[in-house]
Amino acid sequence: MTTLPVPAPLSRIQATAAVIFANCETVRDHIEAVENYFHDNYTYHQGIHVPSNVDPVGWFLIDKPSAHCEFFAQGAALLLRMRGIPTRYVTGF
Repeated sequence: MTTLPVPAPLSRIQATAAVIFANCETVRDHIEAVENYFHDNYTYHQGIHVPSNVDPVGWFLIDKPSAHCEFFAQGAALLLRMRGIPTRYVTGF
């Protein structure tokens, strides 16, 4: 699959993405791999504190802190984009 653009500071997540998606072929495989990775490695928690001077989604994916839904959604979008799967993270009311 072709990768889609991601910010350069987040390129260190490529190794994590390679592990997560090692056996994936279809889009559904990739989505399930992200879901399984999050279920196996993270816990949900509101009211987290992101360290200053770090990219929040990069911090989430590399350091694996407890986090809330916005981090899971952003992390999934970034990982899937790295595999060429068109994905957007949108918020609003």
